[in-house]
Amino acid sequence: MTYKFALLTLSASLLAIPALAAETCPAPEDLSPVTEARPFTQTRNLEGVARPLVSEGHVTTTEDEVFWTVTTPIEITTRISEDGIYQSVMGGPEEAVQAGGASNPMISQSGLIDLLQGRFDVADEVYAIERTTPETGDWTLVLTPKDEAMAPYLKAITLTGCEDIRTITVSQPNGDDMRVEFGAG
Repeated sequence: MTYKFALLTLSASLLAIPALAAETCPAPEDLSPVTEARPFTQTRNLEGVARPLVSEGHVTTTEDEVFWTVTTPIEITTRISEDGIYQSVMGGPEEAVQAGGASNPMISQSGLIDLLQGRFDVADEVYAIERTTPETGDWTLVLTPKDEAMAPYLKAITLTGCEDIRTITVSQPNGDDMRVEFGAG
């Protein structure tokens, strides 16, 4: 579960503030990280579970941390930093989700912090990136991990957007997937 949860938080990595309106979409690298709360709806499909799990909340990023807050069906705030991943349930004390820092593969090997801060230039080091950029309309990025050690946990991350990230889908090798749809900030 810790890797699945870390993948959930990875989706916060690629949020962006809308750019100025344009006839074509700006490149994802040109988007700025979100610095105010942005609402999301998250749908998780788990292999062997008939109904999807749906939650809602908001995400906020700072220069050093990401705060992913689920408000429905239960309040859970997750803080992600280079020190590790921490959670608070229903306003309770913050507890470590798993080993932090360099001993946490989702921190040390996935480029998680860089992605959470919208640094796509660093993503090229960790992921093979397939880009689809039509002349007008939404662009799509498919990130596939280069490191085989990540293969048991992450198949691909697919992002769509234009002036900001609209959806993120995280696909896992076991058949589970998670789709996050973002609303306006």
